[in-house]
Amino acid sequence: MYCNQIVRLRRQKSRISGDFVEQDNPFGFVGLTYDDVMLLPAHTDVMPSDADTSSQLTK
Repeated sequence: MYCNQIVRLRRQKSRISGDFVEQDNPFGFVGLTYDDVMLLPAHTDVMPSDADTSSQLTK
């Protein structure tokens, strides 16, 4: 099963470019956590009452 996981990891799709990435190291892909991303407030034309924050947790 470990070998199958390596093959699957080598053919993963890049989240940044959308292209398939070939990589020799299965642990070499970029992983981001909440500490790695900073959201900065900025001006927007979207009103809070117009934002749709609904989600579907189950089918």
